[in-house]
Amino acid sequence: MTPEKLILDVREPDEFNREHVPGSLNIPLSRIHHLDAYKDAITNRPLLILCGTGKRATIAKEHLQSHNLQCEVVEGGIAEWKQKGNPVLTFNTQTLSLFRQVQIVVGTAVLILSLMAYFITPIAALIAAFIGMMLALAGLFGFCMLATALAKMPWNKAK
Repeated sequence: MTPEKLILDVREPDEFNREHVPGSLNIPLSRIHHLDAYKDAITNRPLLILCGTGKRATIAKEHLQSHNLQCEVVEGGIAEWKQKGNPVLTFNTQTLSLFRQVQIVVGTAVLILSLMAYFITPIAALIAAFIGMMLALAGLFGFCMLATALAKMPWNKAK
C-alpha cells in the first residue's frame, strides 16, 4: 500500500493563514533548511509541494530531494490548484501580505533616503544602497530579515 501524499505548503505563514489546502502542512521556504523539526511529519510519505505560483515549491523540491525525500511540485501553485476544483480553506483577514508590507517599507525608506541624499547629505545614498543590497540578498537566498521582523508584529499574528 502506497502512503497518501502529504501536501507541503512552502508559502509564508501569513499567506498560508489566508488560504490553504485542508490538511496541508506549512513549512515556509525560509525555514525549509530546518528539516529536523519536521522530520516525523514528512518522512516515509511522498510530498506534494505547493506555493503561490510554483517557483518557491521548485526550490523546496530541490532541497528536499537532496535529503532523499520523494516529492513533486504543484505547477501553477495554489491558483492552479483551485482552478482544477481542488478544495481550499479561505479565511478573511484584513492585513496586507508580508510581501506587500516589505514593498511598502522598503519603497518608502528608499524614497526618503533618496530625497535626503539630494537635499541634505550624500550619506543617505549609502544607506539606500545598503537597503538595496539587503533586498537583493533576500531575493538570492530566500530569507528576508525585514519580512521576519514584520511577521512578529501584532497585526500579523494569527487570530
